[in-house]
Amino acid sequence: MSRQVTMFQGSGSVTELKSDELFKLIRMRMQQNQGSWVKWGKVKRFFIFDLFCGEGVNIVDDKTVLGSPLCALNALRSCKLVDVVEEVGLYLSDVRPEAIDMLNAEIESNYIPDNAKVHLQNIEAKGALSQITNFLSRQEDYHAILILDPNGPAQIPLEELDAFSQLHSDNSDVILNFNVTAFKRVFGHRNGKGKDSYNGWWAGWVKDVDDFVSIDKTEGLTEAVADLDLSDASTKFISFEPLLEELELDIEATAKVIDWVIIGCESGNRKGRFVPTLSYISKLADSFSEHGTPVFLKPNVALSFPQEFPA
Repeated sequence: MSRQVTMFQGSGSVTELKSDELFKLIRMRMQQNQGSWVKWGKVKRFFIFDLFCGEGVNIVDDKTVLGSPLCALNALRSCKLVDVVEEVGLYLSDVRPEAIDMLNAEIESNYIPDNAKVHLQNIEAKGALSQITNFLSRQEDYHAILILDPNGPAQIPLEELDAFSQLHSDNSDVILNFNVTAFKRVFGHRNGKGKDSYNGWWAGWVKDVDDFVSIDKTEGLTEAVADLDLSDASTKFISFEPLLEELELDIEATAKVIDWVIIGCESGNRKGRFVPTLSYISKLADSFSEHGTPVFLKPNVALSFPQEFPA
């Protein structure tokens, strides 16, 4: 059983929000363990495996949006993990040769720390995961993050993932970054048989799951809460980031479903960006707190507000 699996529900299309949230999620997983690694010296090798790495970048509305491998590389640099462990390895694979070629060009143009090595493979996820499982079986004093960013559940090699989880449960985190639209197309909405199929899909190989969505507007919020309500994940939360408008939501109903809420503003100086008032942020945070939901306010809105975590 995997020690930690995070299911990040991306929107129906590739967005800057998805890229930013994925970067923060990878960095958070690193930072959660980094302190103990330094104190106890138990981890000397750190590995990141991305089985659907893609080209590394996507063009959305004439803007360049980073894909999961570059998000992982930036997270490594951001938390200075390379200064903590002796060896860092990024193993990136994709079934498309052209994707690997494009990613290689992107990585060569990015700064890679001296003790970090990048390995690229043109191989399907099933074969890659079998190789990873065997590779880690020969390692000692390591921690690994496995990133799965598929187009749909059919691309996930469940048998190989189960073998990976059984062997490396104490030394690994799995980040499953999936497209809600694609999963609903396979499982149906999370009600009735759809719920059983969705929860049963991952119930056999995980014991600790975070299931969360990112919301920046009122649109889609009700459906997102309903989806989370039907999930059997051990921890469920919503990231309201970056807020692009004041939200219209039923705080009480939402608080009954989730275990944590994150609130953040849009960064930068984009013309016309939404800047929420302190009174609105305070009211939103206080309302969730009053219903027993921990609130984490990002630094761009935190000021004197609390930064809480779920129990």
